[in-house]
Amino acid sequence: MYSNWAQEIKTNMEVTPRNTGGDLRFNLLGPLRAWHRDQEVNLGSPQQRAVLFSLLLAEGNPVTVHHLVDGVWGDTPPTGAVSTVRTYVSRLRSALEPERSAGTPPRIVLSVAGGYALRIPGDAPLDMVQFEKRVAEAKRLTAAGNLNNAADLLAKALDAWQGLPVAGVPGPLAEAERSRLVERRVNVLETRLELDVRLGRHDDVVAELATLCKSYPLRERLRALLMLSLYRCGRQAEALDVYRHTHETLVEELGIEPGPELQELHRRLLCADPALAAPPAPATIGTLHRPLPPVLPAHETPPNPDADTKPGATQTLLTMAAAPISTGPSDETPDEHTPSARPAERPSTHGQPTAGTGTAPDAYIRPRQLPADLASFTGRTAEIDHARALVPAPHEPSNVIVISGMAGVGKSVLAIRIAHTVATDFPDGQLYANLRGFDPTDVPVAPASALRSFLLTLGMPLSQIPQDLDAQAALYRSVLAQRRLLIVLDNARDSSHIRPLLPGTPGCMVIVTSRDQLTSIVAAHGARPISLDVLQEAEAVDLLTRRLGAVRTSREPDAVQAIVSSCDGLPLALSIVATRAALHPAFTLANLSAELREAGRDLDSFVTSESGLDARSVFSWSYLALRPTASRLFRLLSHHPGPRISLGAATSLAGLSARDTQMALEELARAHLVVEVAPRVYTLHKLLRAYAGELAAELDSADERDKAVRRLLDYLVCSAESAVACLVPEYPRIIVEPAQGSTWMTFDDKAKAMAWLEAEGTVCLAAVRLAAHGHEPHCWRLACLIVEFPQAQEKYEELLEILHIGVDAAVRNSDRPGIARSCDSLGQSYIDLNHYDDAQRHLYKALPHYEQLADWSGQARVHRRLSLLWAHQGENLKALRHAKQALDLYRGIQAHTPEAETDGKVGRLYALVGEYEEALRHCREAAALFKAQGDEAGLAAAYDTLSHVNLQLNMLQERSASPAGSQKTTADAPAK
Repeated sequence: MYSNWAQEIKTNMEVTPRNTGGDLRFNLLGPLRAWHRDQEVNLGSPQQRAVLFSLLLAEGNPVTVHHLVDGVWGDTPPTGAVSTVRTYVSRLRSALEPERSAGTPPRIVLSVAGGYALRIPGDAPLDMVQFEKRVAEAKRLTAAGNLNNAADLLAKALDAWQGLPVAGVPGPLAEAERSRLVERRVNVLETRLELDVRLGRHDDVVAELATLCKSYPLRERLRALLMLSLYRCGRQAEALDVYRHTHETLVEELGIEPGPELQELHRRLLCADPALAAPPAPATIGTLHRPLPPVLPAHETPPNPDADTKPGATQTLLTMAAAPISTGPSDETPDEHTPSARPAERPSTHGQPTAGTGTAPDAYIRPRQLPADLASFTGRTAEIDHARALVPAPHEPSNVIVISGMAGVGKSVLAIRIAHTVATDFPDGQLYANLRGFDPTDVPVAPASALRSFLLTLGMPLSQIPQDLDAQAALYRSVLAQRRLLIVLDNARDSSHIRPLLPGTPGCMVIVTSRDQLTSIVAAHGARPISLDVLQEAEAVDLLTRRLGAVRTSREPDAVQAIVSSCDGLPLALSIVATRAALHPAFTLANLSAELREAGRDLDSFVTSESGLDARSVFSWSYLALRPTASRLFRLLSHHPGPRISLGAATSLAGLSARDTQMALEELARAHLVVEVAPRVYTLHKLLRAYAGELAAELDSADERDKAVRRLLDYLVCSAESAVACLVPEYPRIIVEPAQGSTWMTFDDKAKAMAWLEAEGTVCLAAVRLAAHGHEPHCWRLACLIVEFPQAQEKYEELLEILHIGVDAAVRNSDRPGIARSCDSLGQSYIDLNHYDDAQRHLYKALPHYEQLADWSGQARVHRRLSLLWAHQGENLKALRHAKQALDLYRGIQAHTPEAETDGKVGRLYALVGEYEEALRHCREAAALFKAQGDEAGLAAAYDTLSHVNLQLNMLQERSASPAGSQKTTADAPAK
């Protein structure tokens, strides 16, 4: 069977052009991602990604459907898992081959007997393949003695990692491969660090080794590297303390002693063995011109990233420390920009005057000002990894990280977690200041006050601190020179709030949090922005579990999910609910969930006695900083039904010019009260929407709120009407008289019209419900227009619901045109679903309203639909009667296109009841009309019917020519 699959794949590949899919590339060393050319591909749901991962892992070999099911769901697949997998494959084909036309066989995901195979183009390998190639080349370079290039190549290979491998992909297969890849990365990382130590870079890797030892406390190879590096940095006591801590950990957790190699290293450290001293500095930084002398005994091998690393695997460390590294002569000059170059250890400035100031701090102080880390911290792995990658080397320019996001999203908590994570990289200490930029209960901390506090902390006498801000900033930068400090500036109001607090010399790192995006700091100082979003569902569940305990949350998983949904992933809201649950252990989580559900859009459930844990209070800090135009727009946005708010909708809602609205939206986005998810498209968090609604009810009059909603509905109805008219010119117009200040879109380009309908379709569906009470004319008009939206055919249940809302709104308003039009549209939708009784009821309800309105076009349209309804049920005489009535009405109003179509329909129905002469007459009339209009498709259909009718008529005449045929014809004449 396998050979048959392989042959089928080979055949498929032979008929596929070799450059097919060459624009595709995949990443596994992080979240599973794919790109087609430069556009990232939407890979769909986590389960769909798991199917793709299984196919990628097979490296072109066939994978059966059942193996795919096992890879995604393991031993507990859901009902219909096989068909679900086939659906996922179909969607992957569309996503990976967006330019493949209908009917063209797939060329990336190939079908084989009983399964599928993924063909990855040879010129676009996986990042995992590139990683292994670089590791293999580094191994070869190491064997040849070229340690510099080997270390740099391993560093480049490790840089390709973007976090946890295949993050977010579920299933046992992904879990197993994820564990393997994580172990593989650590092995390669150990090898790179060992090469750095051999090259004399021990000073540069100490901090990294210390962090890794905390993450992997049982890996003796890492511990040995850290001990040797600390010893070579002159920190013998700390090196011995690492061994003591390792010994305690292994004994307490595993009941074993350290391995013999680690014990031997410990003994030699105690004796200050000269062989452990650092090697002399290399004479060159470039490629080595002659091999290194052996640093290992003959029976040992160089560091191997492919080797299994177990506790005690430190055999190379003792021997590598015994021999210096000689690089041989070279005509190359060390360059600070060379990747392998490392700066010399800086001379101590303790107790010496600081350059440029003429003064010095009284004593060299290493501040440790970071607040405590949060024990229940969860998630944010990608952000933390990104921040760790931004830690500068001592000689590199200082980095500034700006963490921004909406109120309550966890900016300060993340900043403190990052600071604790990287603190060991900054031996001269950490500074922290809460600048209180958004705090109505207190004034913001002035930059001069923060500078004075920092200078005092660093040992500068108060008498020597100048009063002028610029002079303070200059002194501060001078004191920081030759120091490697981590600085956390929490809750900054704007860029001017922190600019004087930024260091001017290399080696430092600043972490800033703000509700503002601090655009000028990013632009002028090259700050690295981290825009913080709400927690993912799994992270939110984990937060509740950490706060309340796994026992309590596991008892009520449904209630936990409901709480997470009500909080919409906002850490502040989750913390408020968790605090209430923790303070009332007798309350069930279901009780708390019910409270949140009953509160609806009310924020009362997220209020506490402390302003820092009161959602209204926290949100108000951002709102009160807005200018009047932006604050008014924020309140009015609560009336938009969502989920996405376009610039056009916001402009009409506010009754402002597009330019003024755009400026207000940009201000809201900078304050993280809205999020720009696409160019000029925004979203509003559920709880912020509730807060904005409360403010609108309190500050805006009912009349102003109603007018804003009217303008929004004008925008949606008028824009939709223009888009539908552009796509379907014969569609009968739906006119609404827009209010003053309303704006809308007009279309004469079909592509733009289609794009608008797709972008605003979901908003229009929600707007029908918004308009149902108070804006009934907009309600039924918008409902009828939605029937023509491209995506409407995929949501029939929702379409029927909103059409019924439209009918009810028209009936409540005694709106005869609305009743007629909405019943008409509803009847057609029921025909499309083959619900003929419901369709008949609504069409016959629409007809008398059209008659009383003397709307001949509407009457004709209903008769055509009734004709279609009866024809579908085989009632051809009833269908013919309604088609003839429609034809007469179209002729009366000289609607030539529907007249031609209906004439052809009458001809076909006459043929079905056996009246071929009448059928010929009507088909000829239809053909003439289509020809006069230049409608080639209609003309072809008419000729096709004519051919069929002529054939039937000839057959009837032939049978009538014989006596037996005449008797048979009479007997077999149609009954209808």
